[in-house]
Amino acid sequence: MQPNSMNEGLVYHEWFIISVMTGITVGICMAAAKSNVAPCELLGGNKYIEVLVVGDVVNSGVHKVISGTKIKEIVVKAEPLPDAKLKWLKMDGLAHQGQMIRIAKPLRKRDRMQKKCIYADKSVVKNNMI
Repeated sequence: MQPNSMNEGLVYHEWFIISVMTGITVGICMAAAKSNVAPCELLGGNKYIEVLVVGDVVNSGVHKVISGTKIKEIVVKAEPLPDAKLKWLKMDGLAHQGQMIRIAKPLRKRDRMQKKCIYADKSVVKNNMI
């Protein structure tokens, strides 16, 4: 059955091809979600990614890991220092190519307390008090 004009729409076999392609795409996404693996690895893509780790760690720099590696595994590999602030990181997430993981240093109490304002006449106000 051939459409006679543009208003008749797609032919049955075109709808069949569209539905098959949609099914394949949904299947790949569901398999990746269930297996906790990056979709590019399921399709035979690049197996290794490079992730930059900076901050309060022993081994800072670029880490080459397998695609689908969790951020927690990369942080453990970078060996964070004992006082590193890790609570802001989403440890269960998957790392992706070119990602930068920044591990913050905790603020010392004296750094938080020393808020200064220096005015043009060289007077100094500490902690917003005169």
